[in-house]
Amino acid sequence: MSAGKRIGLLFYMCFALVGCARLGLHRVPSKTKPAQEVILGSNREIKDLSDTHKSVKRVSNKNRLVQLQDILVKDGIKLIHQGEDYLLVLPSDKVFYSDTPRIKWKSYKTLDAVAEYLSCFPKVTIKIAGYTDNVQERMRAKILSRQQARNVSDYLFLQNIDVRFIYAEGYGITMPIASNHTPYGRSTNRRVEISFRRRSV
Repeated sequence: MSAGKRIGLLFYMCFALVGCARLGLHRVPSKTKPAQEVILGSNREIKDLSDTHKSVKRVSNKNRLVQLQDILVKDGIKLIHQGEDYLLVLPSDKVFYSDTPRIKWKSYKTLDAVAEYLSCFPKVTIKIAGYTDNVQERMRAKILSRQQARNVSDYLFLQNIDVRFIYAEGYGITMPIASNHTPYGRSTNRRVEISFRRRSV
């Protein structure tokens, strides 16, 4: 190639580079950075929305728990808790037909509230214990209290209570919490107790 042609080719390459610069092609790589910043901004927004949703959900659950406590107390159920231990005391006279393990139709609404209340807590086991007064024969009282506890247990199980084990047992006339010498005392002793320990998350 002659010297003249080499000089001409060199000028052509220079003009080509200048033309590319004027067209702004050298700015192409810089366009990717704003796009990355937008994506990162979206991730932050998503995280903020997620945290807000969790906070609202915790407040909502707490409010619902207070509502359930009011419902259960109005239905005559005692709620006792100390530390991580919880106890619900259901009067048998309100839940069952007299001297039977059959649940009253109007009591299913109360048991639904009990099930929802239990679902608010992380737990591993639930113990359901039935008790009677001392009017009945000891063995019959034990059988009746056991069947009452099991019927409550079966219903709660059908409500998809999140728990590994539900223990149901009847203790008959043992462990009275009031005197059996008065109608009020005997009514108080006829009960079903639901107890559980709140599991640390």
